[in-house]
Amino acid sequence: MNYPDLPESSTGQKAVGRGWVKKDKTSSDGTTVTWLVVNLQGREYMTPIDCPFKSFDSFEAGFCSSGESREVPAGSGPIILVDFHAESSKEKEALAYYLDGRVNVLAGTHTHVQTADERILPKGTAYITDLGMTGVLDNVIGMDTKICLDRARNQVLYRMEVAAPVSESKTAIQGIIVEIDSESHKTLSIKRLGT
Repeated sequence: MNYPDLPESSTGQKAVGRGWVKKDKTSSDGTTVTWLVVNLQGREYMTPIDCPFKSFDSFEAGFCSSGESREVPAGSGPIILVDFHAESSKEKEALAYYLDGRVNVLAGTHTHVQTADERILPKGTAYITDLGMTGVLDNVIGMDTKICLDRARNQVLYRMEVAAPVSESKTAIQGIIVEIDSESHKTLSIKRLGT
């Protein structure tokens, strides 16, 4: 399977990479837990691609032998983390409710601005609209300020570059810490990390 929601090109070529990774982790007591990390991309205010809702359904069907949706906690199924790279907060939240109870975590990315709406949804999925960023804070979303200003003023898509730190720069590490029970796979808590 390739990227779940990137369409094939006109020549039938698929996007490079997979868009997901599966990792088995064995604990000291010999119990093995499968982790599945999936990347999806939104469509609102972005270059349109395949529907992330339908793409996840197809992707999930490839990992679910019975063809039925699994509910969290699954116990024997994988722990699923979804990185939803999207511009629209509405689209991120809608996908989170659509996948609630089917994935353990849905974390939004793209805006580089950490939101303060982390929570456990009604069926057990941990959610945050945007994780934020890691890097230098005294700039435009962690990117070189001059390039960002030139892009905005000139409407030319100059290549973005990560901002270089200077001696007095403030830096941050932002994200979330999610606690998931290794036996039941129940998502127990979510907490924001960073400033």
